[in-house]
Amino acid sequence: MSVRREIFIFDWTSRTLFKLSKMASEDISWRTSTFRQSVVAKIEEAIRRCGMPTTKNSLEMENHVFQKAKSREEYLGFVARLILHVRELNTKKTAGSGGPGGQGMPDPINALQTLARQGKPPTDPP
Repeated sequence: MSVRREIFIFDWTSRTLFKLSKMASEDISWRTSTFRQSVVAKIEEAIRRCGMPTTKNSLEMENHVFQKAKSREEYLGFVARLILHVRELNTKKTAGSGGPGGQGMPDPINALQTLARQGKPPTDPP
């Protein structure tokens, strides 16, 4: 049995809708190198658009997410959170509140681990 599920990310700044997945089924196609490479490309694009240096490259970020995920849905959810985190940093950078001293983007893997523990989107510190 196949269930159609699509995950989208809406970028409010550019008012663009990004599609993360085409078809979700009960198979393991999300574990294939082709599928994973397309996710790496999406993460790389988000980092490139952000314009800030990262402590990890897109391949390392994707691999971390892949190792943590137990299902396709969880994997795509982690990827979506990671991309949103990168985009939020870009928004903060353009608003003039980039990283401390212009040091670059905080570790996105650390942010993702925090999100996984909390189970909710990031919030600004008080």
